[in-house]
Amino acid sequence: MKFTRYLFAVTWVAVLSSLLGNATYGQVTITSPTSRTVLQRDKNNSATLYIRGTYARPVDRVEVQLRAINGGGTSGWITIQNNPQGGSYAGQVDWMGGWYELEVRGWWGDQLVGSSTLDRVGIGEVFLIAGQSNAQGYLGYGGPGAGDDRVNCISYYNQISNSDLPKPDFVHLNSDSYISPRGNSAWSWGRLGDLLASRLGVPILFYNAGWYGTAVKNWQESINGTAYSVYNGDSFVPSGMPYSNLRLLFQYYLPVTGLRAVLWQQGEADNFTNTTTAAYKSALKAVIDQSRSESGKNLSWVIARTSYDNQRGVRAEVVKAQNEIVAATGNTFLGPDTDKIQIPRLDGAHFQNEGLTQLGEGWNSSLNDDFFARSEPFKAIPPPQFRIACGTNNNVSITIEGGNYPTINWSNGQSGATVSVGSGRYSAKIRDAAGRVFFLSDIAISDQIRPAVPSIQLENGDKVCQGSSVALVASTGTHIRWNTGQTQQRITTSTAGTFTLTSTSVYGCEATSAPVTISVFTTPPPPKPSITIIGSTTFCAGAAVTLKSDATLRSIWSSGQEGTSIDVGLTGNYRVVSIDANGCRSPESDPVTINVNPLPSRPSISTSGNTTFCADQNIILTSSYGEGNRWNNDKADRSISVNTSGEYSVSVTDANGCVATSDAVRVQVNPLPTVPTVTALRPTTFCERDYTVLQSSSSNTYRWNTGSNQRELEIRSSGTYSLTVQDANGCQSAVSNSIPVVVNPLPARPSIETLGATTFCADKTLTLRATEAVGYIWNNGAVSREITTNQTDSYRVRVKNEAGCV
Repeated sequence: MKFTRYLFAVTWVAVLSSLLGNATYGQVTITSPTSRTVLQRDKNNSATLYIRGTYARPVDRVEVQLRAINGGGTSGWITIQNNPQGGSYAGQVDWMGGWYELEVRGWWGDQLVGSSTLDRVGIGEVFLIAGQSNAQGYLGYGGPGAGDDRVNCISYYNQISNSDLPKPDFVHLNSDSYISPRGNSAWSWGRLGDLLASRLGVPILFYNAGWYGTAVKNWQESINGTAYSVYNGDSFVPSGMPYSNLRLLFQYYLPVTGLRAVLWQQGEADNFTNTTTAAYKSALKAVIDQSRSESGKNLSWVIARTSYDNQRGVRAEVVKAQNEIVAATGNTFLGPDTDKIQIPRLDGAHFQNEGLTQLGEGWNSSLNDDFFARSEPFKAIPPPQFRIACGTNNNVSITIEGGNYPTINWSNGQSGATVSVGSGRYSAKIRDAAGRVFFLSDIAISDQIRPAVPSIQLENGDKVCQGSSVALVASTGTHIRWNTGQTQQRITTSTAGTFTLTSTSVYGCEATSAPVTISVFTTPPPPKPSITIIGSTTFCAGAAVTLKSDATLRSIWSSGQEGTSIDVGLTGNYRVVSIDANGCRSPESDPVTINVNPLPSRPSISTSGNTTFCADQNIILTSSYGEGNRWNNDKADRSISVNTSGEYSVSVTDANGCVATSDAVRVQVNPLPTVPTVTALRPTTFCERDYTVLQSSSSNTYRWNTGSNQRELEIRSSGTYSLTVQDANGCQSAVSNSIPVVVNPLPARPSIETLGATTFCADKTLTLRATEAVGYIWNNGAVSREITTNQTDSYRVRVKNEAGCV
């Protein structure tokens, strides 16, 4: 059975030393616990979480909160320390089982200084596995890793030391994880962890001290000496193994986490050596007693019934011994009967694949409710505390406190309870008088070991008037102390003296300011002045009242104004003080109360249309107030009709007599154009087929009642004609004078009646008669109705009517 994986050995000192080059530190850090630490709970489902850390800026309160991730319950913010000193804090919280995110934060008054968070911390169950190869496990045998995030281990394999283990670095238990100090792969323990986490609702942590090929007597022999293999006689290396791994766990890890029980799975080698019942019992009892003696606890042990291999089968004497030791020894319990699992076995002795799953389930069945009710868990013990104090040469001292610690080794190579260091991160490996080892890590020392030298500012000069005081203000407000004993950033004094200020860093290093000397004037301050009021003390906004001081010296008013008299336009209590040549102030005068009534809301004006219009129109202006209106044209209605150009506003008056006036509305009334005159350029009475011409006297835009827009209008029809004109503003004149036009009709077309034949002899005549009319005009010049002719010719006639139309 050979261990073949190559190990990378990295010491805790090397890891921590590499951190010293990091010059960036959080304002609040957590030194313990570390991520994925699981603390053993007690029978009341509670564990004490010891919290340690540092801060780089002053804090006066440190709080912690546990936020439930899986199982348990979220706490409120719990104060674990008030007024911590020296840049470090320490506190503890009792809380219920569960898987948590832990946050620590520091406050200065109501200001959050900083915080730090651990992603995983657990309160649950911790088990130590011991025995031989079916306890230790092998890689590549199909052991499943834990599927539940809450199942943890330290992935480290100890094959070189019987006196040292590294700083615990808790991780999730994967299939190929080591389980410190000797476990090789998750084996069956990943399956057991999943079952327990699911059933109990809490996280699980495993340690594994199993060692392949060990008989029970090898465990007893190695308590104080060297053990030799029952298979080949070789000694176990290093000397003191396998028991030394138990001792190392008692010293290095179990004080940090506590423990529920030791899970013992061993017996195959005693089948090989035909170990008797009595011999097995004696050896195992010695191991149990030694473990309880060295740990100082009545450790619970759970003993599996284990003896089987394919060649020899089950050895009843070994199983009997395992049963009898449980019956005879207090706080021991029966584990699973592993001789019934996966028979036969592929390599003769070891479980594989499904057999490992069944083995984990067997252990889960044995760790039943009765076991958890009767077993005696022990909880973690408090880790060392540390104190940081100011040292010399820009260094600080770190001192381990709170116990007897004969051996302390620091990551910078120093040793002892107190070391002097500069800025950086520091760790220590601490061993107490009982041999228990604690790893104190990540003590952060900031660059600001010593404070800057503070300064003092004077608000009112360095001389004090009798009966008055001056203010002294520190350049910093935290961790300060005046030589008067005061600690506020701003102090006042009415007496002469010399004042200094000391600033203290979080580590206790001090810096003192330059002194400031205050003196007192010998002359008394001016007498109390009085105020004369010129005007009323109650008025409307926009007005003012004059206040006058009777002081003959410089007068300063409570409003900030300066002078013997001031004009006041705001509500308030007004006082005045008198100041002499030394700057000493009189007592304040009695107050004068000024009440300024606000103006009512300004009214607004709405309009019924465009505010620019022609003189033949108007506009309605309406106030936004229903009552109490007074227009600037002295109208008192809510609405007024306006036909005159000008600016119109409206005012309202409230119960206090205060007036508010609207914005003005400007009205522009454009005049109408001059009424045009129409002139006839031709006669306005005429016959058909003739016409007349009418002309306007205006040069604006024309609108004749015929629809024409020409200046001159040609008329051929009877009617009355007039026009209006429109100017550039769109205003229209009144109607012009009217011109009547008469168009007389022409007479009907005449006809000629012949009184005889139109063909006759030369000695004869013919009479032609026209249609009856008022007058006649023949083409031969005759003007009578009838004409007589004896000439051959063509005859035409035109007639006139009574209007003289032809």
